[in-house]
Amino acid sequence: MVLFVSVVFSILLQSVQMVTLEEGLKNPEKYIFYDQNPFNIGMHAGISLLITYSILAIVLTFITIISRALGYRRKRTV
Repeated sequence: MVLFVSVVFSILLQSVQMVTLEEGLKNPEKYIFYDQNPFNIGMHAGISLLITYSILAIVLTFITIISRALGYRRKRTV
């Protein structure tokens, strides 16, 4: 098994071409496949907060609906 993995790894390694950042920046249309626009941290923070609190609200609503359907009530202390 180890021999098989090492043979496959060595075959795949021969087809790999490594490029440094400097070489990639010299020819960006060939090597850079991602969006290079500046990162808007405010927009991403807002989206993250919206998703996080939406998930929290859905989970709490689900727990409330299930607990009321099963007849659990809040215990009141005097």
